[in-house]
Amino acid sequence: MGPEIRLVQELVGERLLGRVFGLRYMLINIAYVLSFRSAGAVLAALGVRAVFVTGGVCLVALAIAGLLCFRPDRIGTRLPAVPEPAGAT
Repeated sequence: MGPEIRLVQELVGERLLGRVFGLRYMLINIAYVLSFRSAGAVLAALGVRAVFVTGGVCLVALAIAGLLCFRPDRIGTRLPAVPEPAGAT
């Protein structure tokens, strides 16, 4: 989790960090709830082996997507921060 947090801190502007981390943790908690609520139905419908195969295929697909999308030549770029509202000082 350390490298993930560091990556978010480096890629997101300072003014957006709180919002991004709040959204990140909210999505993680929703995923946990959904996974626990749907695990029994998925296992009953697909079977244990199919669930493991599906997880493995997803892992490989995400690894390939990571290799293609996150390139070292883009290190140091930042997402733009939210602009200051007019008249705010």
